[in-house]
Amino acid sequence: MKYAKVAAILPLREPLTYSIPERFEELLRAGVRCSVPIGPRKVAGFVLSISSTPDIEEKRIRPIHEVLDEAPTLTPDLLKLGEWAANYYQYPLGEVLASFLPPSVRTPSKVSYLASGACEDKVSEAALALHSRIKGFKNGLPSSLVKSGEAVYLEELLKAGAVTREWSVARPKEVKGRRWLYLTEEAPSPEALPASATRLAQLLELLSYGPQEAAGLKSSGITSDTVKRGERNGWILVAETPPEALEAGKFGFGGTGEVTLTAAQSKAVARIEEAVEAGRFEPLLLYGVTGSGKTEVYLRAVKGALAAGRSALILVPEISLTPQLLGRFASALGEGMALLHSGLSERERRLQWERVRDGGAKVVIGTRSAVWAPLRDIGLIVVDEEHDPSYKQADGLRYNAKHAALMRGREVGSPVLLGSATPEVDSFLSAKEGRFTLLTLPERVMGASFPEVRLIDIRDEEREKSKRVTISEELGAAVDEALARGEQALLFINRRGLNSALFCPECESSVKCASCSVPMTLHRRGGSFKLLCHYCGSGKNPPDICPECSASELIGLGTGTQRVEESISKRWPKARIARLDRDAVGGEGALELLRDFSSGRYDILVGTQMVVKGHHFPSLTVVGVLSGDDLLHFADFRAGERTFQMITQVAGRAGREEKPGVVFLQTRNPHHPVLQAVVAGSFDSWAKGELDERKLAGFPPYRRLALVRVSGSGEAAVKRYTLDVSHYLKSRGRVLGVELLGPAPAPIERLRGRWRHHILLRAEGQSAAPLVMLLGEFTRSDLFRASGDISVQLDVDPLRML
Repeated sequence: MKYAKVAAILPLREPLTYSIPERFEELLRAGVRCSVPIGPRKVAGFVLSISSTPDIEEKRIRPIHEVLDEAPTLTPDLLKLGEWAANYYQYPLGEVLASFLPPSVRTPSKVSYLASGACEDKVSEAALALHSRIKGFKNGLPSSLVKSGEAVYLEELLKAGAVTREWSVARPKEVKGRRWLYLTEEAPSPEALPASATRLAQLLELLSYGPQEAAGLKSSGITSDTVKRGERNGWILVAETPPEALEAGKFGFGGTGEVTLTAAQSKAVARIEEAVEAGRFEPLLLYGVTGSGKTEVYLRAVKGALAAGRSALILVPEISLTPQLLGRFASALGEGMALLHSGLSERERRLQWERVRDGGAKVVIGTRSAVWAPLRDIGLIVVDEEHDPSYKQADGLRYNAKHAALMRGREVGSPVLLGSATPEVDSFLSAKEGRFTLLTLPERVMGASFPEVRLIDIRDEEREKSKRVTISEELGAAVDEALARGEQALLFINRRGLNSALFCPECESSVKCASCSVPMTLHRRGGSFKLLCHYCGSGKNPPDICPECSASELIGLGTGTQRVEESISKRWPKARIARLDRDAVGGEGALELLRDFSSGRYDILVGTQMVVKGHHFPSLTVVGVLSGDDLLHFADFRAGERTFQMITQVAGRAGREEKPGVVFLQTRNPHHPVLQAVVAGSFDSWAKGELDERKLAGFPPYRRLALVRVSGSGEAAVKRYTLDVSHYLKSRGRVLGVELLGPAPAPIERLRGRWRHHILLRAEGQSAAPLVMLLGEFTRSDLFRASGDISVQLDVDPLRML
């Protein structure tokens, strides 16, 4: 008899042991899913390991009910990575492993038994009776209908060859009526069409970047008649089948020509290839200024891994906002590349996942969840923009994909390359102390110069005009000059909508969300106005007077992207203006807008942080940061770091080719050391000062943190339970060397109708082991199983404290 350790897909903290019936012995392997009994239920789970001896009493062991996969769904290194993630982030192992799979793969196969031949003289009468019952099912007897007493006779039939087992996989269906347009080889160049065929030329140009969904073309003014005309000419193919992500990944950016590397790039590539050839784990930090050619270093290193017969994994913060990197890789690697991200349909995502699992794609590019891709024989892992907070999952399994990438590299013996122009200070310290290998790209490619950064104290102009100023005279004049030269300008403000709040000057209150303790943001929707909560999504019409005191009209505070767009449309009425934020565009729409701005179809781009993700705009020479102080005032010890990173990244969009760029940084706090460091372009000296402050204050990377979030619909119940939890953690924390801060209401005390309290845990040093040990004890205690609707979330290495 053999036994299997199984991680059931339930909120269980430990795997369970089951016996393996003889009929399953050849089918069960680590990584295969199976159905196991837990109480009266049958639950799916992952086989972790198989052994010949049980680890608990034989009488307590029940047999596995069914095998749900023909082949393992998870590779051995992913099983080990899952065990690490479950322990480190204190999350149930079965649910961790299930999250590694695309949604459509998480539903296990259905197993049926089909009669395959006569067996009268081969089996017992009871088995013969079961055989007759199976023959009564046209599509086979579902395993769910196999009675517990029939298992032994089913095994007898399988041995006799009278019954076969069949797995059927439920494939997700595409939305009915969804159509995709493809460009045929006969299609002419858009420039070759006459002036009367403007829309058709526009359609051909769009399709040159990759297949497009027909429904999405309406926003571009392309009608069904234009599509039919292209189809009649044989230039366009219309199909119900969606493109594979590979085809959709032909983004039209990045070029296909061979690039001559700079000396610094060549040195970095050689060092990475050395680690790839050695087949060893080594974390490398590629610290390259904006425009220094990090993408080309990634590409050469990936080609080196492929030449060595290995695969490569590249993580990016957001697929639709990294078009140059994707275009360069798609052009260079072609069919060998797969994309994995949540923007794909279920069918596309499954197709790509299966291509990777089956070895059809040796290179995967994807967002956070792609770190769990079923790649085998990984030779290189790349984390682009390693400082980006979007690598941290905000709910469920709160993992950091960068940390998971480092652990996966350690497990498979692969170098992990972290790239950024503004690395996290944690990574920077690791490089300085020798835990990471530091590679630098100190200069821009193609001889481009760094943009000049000018600090504008906007208070002077506001005092002179006795009103708030959105665009200073100096910035406005620079935009005038850029437009006159046929160049482009980018105006950055990290607030959406018209105004971030409606404020009453009489009682000094703002209009807040009924479910969240935050002000609602004023938006324009067509010809009307709407107040929206950016946290829960609720909306309502703005009141005419203050709902609190009824004594005054409300005024708008905090300029957002919509207000800026309205303002500059009046100031530059002839300019072609676009807005890039979550309200204006999303997904493919963002990609199309970025492509249009890069090609010169727009003169001015107004945007939020969506514009800072490594874009290359050849004609962009003026960047205006309209409010450089916004992030500095967040209740977060990383506020200064986030501000430095974001402003440096957006400033880096300017002057990336032969045209010099200028960045105007508007502020009401011009002497702040973060803003002074941005102007000086001195990341190293700023990071040293930031690290000194962190060390003095006892914050990461010198001390590790974990956040315990308690929430519930009743404020008093949440407070009581949080106090009980804090007493427990404080008592045990003293023994383990963990300090407790709090409890206290969360900065956003009420969110989506639930009251929230925080407890912050702080380890004595740089190791998270005491935190993990303390939280592990807590999750196994009776106190962790909160009563009523109270819930507890654990966040190890939190990035957001709100």
